[in-house]
Amino acid sequence: MPTSAISAPPASLTAAAPTGPTGPRYLAARADAASSCESDCNSATLLPHRIYKEQAVSNHKVTVAKLWQALSEGDWETLKACLHPEIHYRDMPSDDPGAHGPENVVKRLSIAWDHLEKQEQTTHHMAAEGDVVFLDHTEKWTFNTGETCEHTFATMHEMKDGLVYRWHDYWDMNKFVSQFPGWFLEEMAKKSAADFSD
Repeated sequence: MPTSAISAPPASLTAAAPTGPTGPRYLAARADAASSCESDCNSATLLPHRIYKEQAVSNHKVTVAKLWQALSEGDWETLKACLHPEIHYRDMPSDDPGAHGPENVVKRLSIAWDHLEKQEQTTHHMAAEGDVVFLDHTEKWTFNTGETCEHTFATMHEMKDGLVYRWHDYWDMNKFVSQFPGWFLEEMAKKSAADFSD
């Protein structure tokens, strides 16, 4: 067959794929770069937010530790400084409704603290997530008359505006109260919710 009768193959089958601004390899490279940039930009945007959240959780733990240190020392002013104006404090096993507001919280705590020589606080674990801090701890009471009692319990602290907004203690009432001296039980029986509410 004469060579002049053989058709030349289309240019699209013999030419290399274009690499200019409209070529597929160029466009693919641009897509990869854009994807990488988007990923990096998202990471850069999320990083400050993550750091802020981690710092907030760390601050919450510091505030909770400060609260319990103040309670152990009977430092009511420092304790109140850790409490949100709308704080609700409650011993969950008891029937009383708890105390609302920093001043009433101090009144509620003072029912027992007025009869204590000291309160010793031991923290076993502290866990925090978001605006909630949980504490696994033991406290030992020494009464003014020398008797002692001790129990391990858990406390949930909900934070708001960097302060303790909800303070709920969970403990074994029978195990702890059974250690109280008789005279202290008599003193406690004289009190009611009206003594720590407005």
